[in-house]
Amino acid sequence: MKRQNKEILSLNDLALYSEWPARLLSIDFFRKKEKNHSEIVREFGNDKWGKLLDFFKKESSFLLSDVENMEKDLDKIIPCYDHSIGFYLTQSRLADLEVLQYYKKALSKYVENASCLVELGAGYGNKIFKLSEHKSFKHLDLYAAEYTDSGCDLISLISKNINKNINVGKCDFNNLSLSGIKIPENSIIFTSYAVHYVTELKLDFVKFLDQFKPIAVIHFEPCYEYFDEKTTYGLMCKRYMDLNGYTKNIATSIQDGCKKISANFTAHKNIHGSNPFLPFSIIEWTP
Repeated sequence: MKRQNKEILSLNDLALYSEWPARLLSIDFFRKKEKNHSEIVREFGNDKWGKLLDFFKKESSFLLSDVENMEKDLDKIIPCYDHSIGFYLTQSRLADLEVLQYYKKALSKYVENASCLVELGAGYGNKIFKLSEHKSFKHLDLYAAEYTDSGCDLISLISKNINKNINVGKCDFNNLSLSGIKIPENSIIFTSYAVHYVTELKLDFVKFLDQFKPIAVIHFEPCYEYFDEKTTYGLMCKRYMDLNGYTKNIATSIQDGCKKISANFTAHKNIHGSNPFLPFSIIEWTP
């Protein structure tokens, strides 16, 4: 079925395009993962960002799109989820653009009086770099902090090659630390598929971010608590997070933390997922 020029899928159709339904139903074996320091360093510090860094530091010049193309096959047809239309097929590059539109819309509401744009848990910086190209954000200084050394080094390397100034530091959501950068007051802080790598999010997470006196904080994160356990799809999403060792208390921790500091809290649940079993919710809070 076609809708908005997209091929719409049913829940049953997902098994044709993804190996995960069989894994989630324990038909195909999948070893449960644990997201600890050594596993994250292996997956991202070494295997993902590390390999990209090793390749591109040997290149005399390159674009952000070159890094993205090496990270994954942008032409691949993948199943996605969107809250407005359900499951559908699209190119990976088009799914990335759709995600970016959601980010742009949520973040741009706060740019008028903002001092800078900050991404914590930034990976190699592709999200914040791409956002900075939109006119809404072009006047803002950029700050990015990442957990892995290779991610930080790759952000710095990309910034030099694309001539985009960015302040780079390190952050750790496990022990709630930030080093290498000083975030100015009245910033817009965001996270994107980063917080869910913490074993259990501390209640002081909101307090930790609030110390920087941001104008707004927005989290684009998958939230275990928001998946409806009364639906087959919701149960499959919960099972996906269980098997991958992802955080189960993002939404409740942030909401409870906002109550402690009397911050305004809003949540838009299960908006979009380039992986249909890991859609992000948009959690916004303002001090």
